[in-house]
Amino acid sequence: MKFIHHKLVFLLIDYQDTYTNDANVHRLFPSLRNNVETLLVDARSRFPPENIVHIRSNYNLVFARNFKILHPDKPLPVDIDSTSWARAKEYEKIIIKTSFDAFMNTELNEYLNKIGANKIIVCGLLTSVCVLFTAQSAFARGYEVFLYEPGCADRDKNNHAAIIKIYDGYIFKRIQSTQLPA
Repeated sequence: MKFIHHKLVFLLIDYQDTYTNDANVHRLFPSLRNNVETLLVDARSRFPPENIVHIRSNYNLVFARNFKILHPDKPLPVDIDSTSWARAKEYEKIIIKTSFDAFMNTELNEYLNKIGANKIIVCGLLTSVCVLFTAQSAFARGYEVFLYEPGCADRDKNNHAAIIKIYDGYIFKRIQSTQLPA
């Protein structure tokens, strides 16, 4: 699979301590950190920084109620900084979202149009929520969407597997580390 560099964008969704420090994420997806670090090294070595977009959630606003329904035992994530191993570098775009969909009420689509993106690699947390909502929204807007499975995680391995099984080949194409763009 060949990609044109200036048309491909990486969306790294919600690599924030609120999600990455979850005990289930650590237990069920122990190689997540290494997989994301590897992806970032690869992407940064072959693509301009504008093609790497970090999505951060801040549910202390409009969708606080929804967050509390899903995470009744967790405080609202108001610290929008990334986890230490997935920090944005200079000139990499950061988008703050207030819903599960990174396109909803953000400048993401406008930014992607501005840089001429037509292919998107999505990865992040949680597979069954923000990753799925963002992938579906990208698909609905006409982008070709790839899901980097080794960079995704969920609270439940069955939920993660079900989302990939249902939507692979439909709204996104699943890729593995060996299938990263050349």
